[in-house]
Amino acid sequence: MTRTLATFLAVVGLVLAPPAAASPEQILADRTAAWLEQLLHVPVPHQQIVPAAEENGQTWLAQSVPGEHRIEAVPWLIEEWSQMADPDEPQPAGAHALLHELLHLHHATVLEEGAVDAVALDLVAPWTQRFHGWGSITQRYGTGPDDAAYPDDVRLVRALSAAATDGRVRSTAARQWRRAFLVADDAGRHAMIETANARSRR
Repeated sequence: MTRTLATFLAVVGLVLAPPAAASPEQILADRTAAWLEQLLHVPVPHQQIVPAAEENGQTWLAQSVPGEHRIEAVPWLIEEWSQMADPDEPQPAGAHALLHELLHLHHATVLEEGAVDAVALDLVAPWTQRFHGWGSITQRYGTGPDDAAYPDDVRLVRALSAAATDGRVRSTAARQWRRAFLVADDAGRHAMIETANARSRR
């Protein structure tokens, strides 16, 4: 066999080889992104899950990298997401982390972490119901002070949502306001904040 023919056959083999099967955590992330698109009616980028090297002094467990469509996460969190692909393994904290990173749409900056985390906490129970059928066990997740990744920002976004709607943080109207705030651009978020503040002064 000539070297040219061998090279040709090697290239053909690479082209025809089946793609590597996606990991359980990647499948879960892709299914979650598709679910979020249906829920929010906006494009939610599918992001590649990749391990991040843990460094001294590192405080984050996962981060969505702007413009690169990937989520870097510490290995133990990726393992937790992999386990969550099993319907019998609901993990509210793991679901919260996955939702938080996928909800970073990278189109706005005003109260970004608060907007993302507030909606992520709102969606933990519906997500668990959708993917595990066990939503009732997570109904209270997100109500405690230790559940939020950005508690001060979340409290502010929730307060704005209550002021802009019916005064109740956990009402359907307030949750819908928080979703609208998340998908709005910076100008839209500023306008929503001004309206909420005006209503709170009445």
